[in-house]
Amino acid sequence: MKANDMQVGGDHYRKDYQHWDLVSDTQLGYLEGCSTKYISRWRDKAGLQDLEKSVHYLMKAKEGFLTGVYTNRSFFRSTPTNQQEGLICLNRFLHANEHFTMPEIELTMGICNWKNDIDLSGIIDRLRAFITSVEAGEVKGWPVPPATPTKATGAAQGSGLATFGAVIGSNNPEAHDYAADLVDRDGMVEPFGYQGDG
Repeated sequence: MKANDMQVGGDHYRKDYQHWDLVSDTQLGYLEGCSTKYISRWRDKAGLQDLEKSVHYLMKAKEGFLTGVYTNRSFFRSTPTNQQEGLICLNRFLHANEHFTMPEIELTMGICNWKNDIDLSGIIDRLRAFITSVEAGEVKGWPVPPATPTKATGAAQGSGLATFGAVIGSNNPEAHDYAADLVDRDGMVEPFGYQGDG
């Protein structure tokens, strides 16, 4: 029996491409991996507490990065080929988690691609805003996940991704524009990095 064929307790990781597949296939760092894990499972496991844990891991990454004891282990730190492979794995993961809303997609992308402490600060702020939205009952599918997950149309996803660069670190020229990673040679935004997804 393969590890992906079983789960110890619960069924919140039963996906075709699981979170640990994303982390191991991309060699994503420990703190980034933990933070994205809590975003991916919050609806199915511990709710708001999982989102708060995600913030906590990002705070630790930022603190360690600023003091020089934690190395950036996002896709950004690797070669362009590895960055592209990372985006392909991220695409597989996001497709396996179709219940993700645009903020969850943006947060996961941001964590997987952070460049500096400014990016981490923006992601933390965005995650806290998402938590506030959840607490206010503004997030679809919470507290009970929808019975049939729906996927936004390519145009809706594209417009959300196009604004992602503006959400994270928009006032700082040093901040990374994640949406630019998903623009093909024709200038079309490809929601998951593949031609024809838009």
